[in-house]
Amino acid sequence: MKAGYRFDRTARTERYFVDTLFAHFLLANNFSGLRSLFAYVFGAEVCNSLPEDFEIVSELDPLRDGSVGNDRVKELYRTFKRVAVPDLFLRWSTLCLVIEGKFFTDPAIEELQEQVRLQRDAIAKVKSFTIYKDYQFKFAVLTPTSVKFSPSSDITVLSWDNILNLMENEANNKDIIYVKEVIRHALNRVIKERTIPITFEKMKFQDILSRLPQLIESEKIFIGFTGGTATLAVATELELIGRSHYKVSDIRWSDNWITLDQFLRRIFELRGHLDKYDDQNE
Repeated sequence: MKAGYRFDRTARTERYFVDTLFAHFLLANNFSGLRSLFAYVFGAEVCNSLPEDFEIVSELDPLRDGSVGNDRVKELYRTFKRVAVPDLFLRWSTLCLVIEGKFFTDPAIEELQEQVRLQRDAIAKVKSFTIYKDYQFKFAVLTPTSVKFSPSSDITVLSWDNILNLMENEANNKDIIYVKEVIRHALNRVIKERTIPITFEKMKFQDILSRLPQLIESEKIFIGFTGGTATLAVATELELIGRSHYKVSDIRWSDNWITLDQFLRRIFELRGHLDKYDDQNE
């Protein structure tokens, strides 16, 4: 990397692109970006007569957040803990859009579908206690390139190019111009990085456990895990065992790649091995 680089030209976290840049576009100019996005997703004719009533929440945790002020939701949170945390919850009047955003990570279709399923479940659990119980919901993924789900899927597919096209229709304010430039530069980085072949081995849960000595010897100590350590911390043993496969590599390709010791520690926690160790040392 050349000397004198800028932080906004090297940033990689999805929170920066989704919660900072994209969210700014949505809020700027009296919610102009949110209006154009909803017209694109729900249809302009649906949005034309909607009242001026907007809402935007990033990193929404439906159960944990609601548990603070609602005793029924508190019971749900104690039972289910953290189910899912959508990147963005957007509302215009009675229309709600829940977005899972990606940028430098490239999860499998199955992993994206599972994330959206969990987000639906989290919101469904608390919906009857909110103002949204009779509102229309759509769930979307926002990725660098368009994702192809099965024809029967009702997940809305958005790409960052779609968002840039919406930005082009906005007024040429300096803040929006800046956001577009940063996102375009980052997308070029994504394209450049994806021309570098990513080498990994697909392994099932039991294969990882049985081949630990070989993985350590070959330094293949990184495991692709959508959601990273936050998702790992709430995963059940059945969920870990039930995954179709894991990507295992000697390179940590993104923030969604966890280390082998983190993976094993979670298994030990779930199986009570760490509790036994603590009891022996009391």
